[in-house]
Amino acid sequence: MDLRVSVVFLFIFLTGGYSLKCYTCTPDLTGSCAAQVETCTNASTQCQSSTVEQSIGLQMSVTTKQCAVLCEPSSVQVLTGSATVSCCDTDLCNAAGLDRAVMMYRDSSDEKVRGVGITTRSGRKWAADTSVAQAESILKLMDIIGNPWMRGQ
Repeated sequence: MDLRVSVVFLFIFLTGGYSLKCYTCTPDLTGSCAAQVETCTNASTQCQSSTVEQSIGLQMSVTTKQCAVLCEPSSVQVLTGSATVSCCDTDLCNAAGLDRAVMMYRDSSDEKVRGVGITTRSGRKWAADTSVAQAESILKLMDIIGNPWMRGQ
C-alpha cells in the first residue's frame, strides 16, 4: 500500500474518535446551576455560553452552557438588559462564569438588594439583605481576586 494512503487512513482513525467536551449547565429558577462535563456528539463542533442580563426591576444574570452544532458569537444591548453568546472549540473552553451564579432582587424604593445569592462550584451558598452599594462592592472584590462574574462572558 502506498505510504500516503496509509498516512491518510491513520489520520482518519486517530482523529475519528475525538469528541469535544463542554460544560453544560441550565440554571434553575434561583439562577443556580450545577455544571456537568458533557462529551458532545460528533455533530457538535463548539462549546457555547449564553448570558442574559436584566437590568430593570428584578436585576438578574443567567448563564447557560452547552455543546453547539452551530454557534454565532453575538452581543445585543437593549433598554432592559443585554444578551451575549460566546463560542469556542477546545475541550472545556466554556468554563468562564461557572464560579458563581448571581441574582439581585432590588427594591427601587429603598435601594436595598433583597437577596444576593452566590453558588460556588463546591455548592456553598451565601445570601443576605444588603445595600446595592455593598453588593456591588462584594462583586467587584470577587472580580479582583480572580472569580469571573457572569457579565461579559
